[in-house]
Amino acid sequence: MATVSSIAVLMAGCGTNPTPGSEATNHIGDPEDMTAGYVMEMTESSVILDLSPAHQKYVQEELEQDFTDMMLRTLEVEITDELDFIDRDGAPIDPEIIEEGDRLRLDFDMADYDATESPVEMDFLVYDPKSNEEIIAEHSPSEEGYHLAIVYSDDDNMENVDEQEVEKLMQSDNLLQVYYLHTSEEKPATNFKDVFDLDTTPAFVVLDSNGVVDTVGSIEEVENSINQ
Repeated sequence: MATVSSIAVLMAGCGTNPTPGSEATNHIGDPEDMTAGYVMEMTESSVILDLSPAHQKYVQEELEQDFTDMMLRTLEVEITDELDFIDRDGAPIDPEIIEEGDRLRLDFDMADYDATESPVEMDFLVYDPKSNEEIIAEHSPSEEGYHLAIVYSDDDNMENVDEQEVEKLMQSDNLLQVYYLHTSEEKPATNFKDVFDLDTTPAFVVLDSNGVVDTVGSIEEVENSINQ
């Protein structure tokens, strides 16, 4: 199976990006009104998107139902010469920046969703990565207490990130969740150093329901922060 980065090379010469001033560039509509899908897989011929969150939103808001099943809803979008990859402003993007888990917007009505009718053809897919605020909110607790994000890169000396000390820290009633977040400045979707505005890594980011509480450099400082 080809990787996302290798697919980008194949697509580069296939006319998949619009030229500035094209119809796709100028008339995509408001991305916020479009359906959000999350990249599960990319091949030479298609992009497979997870539409489960969009389905849940449709059931709750449009059908006014409190409950929806937890089945995975996917949609395969065929990669053709007519498919344009663009940003929120309608400008062409390099497909090489698209990664697994990235959010793409598409002009698709969830009322028309049928798992048996796939793949489908689209005129464009809008690259719409989550904002820093959205990413921070995803890693913040929804209840009283703290989450800890340990941000690191391949070049880091991880001697001060002792797993036994982290496990001991997790015994605290105040600490609800620990995330190990690998940061990469070359990949926008995983540039956690930028998301949390960090000067260096590894770094320990303490979050509560309002977002970032503290950024420290050791587990001892984390302990002090969550037990104040």
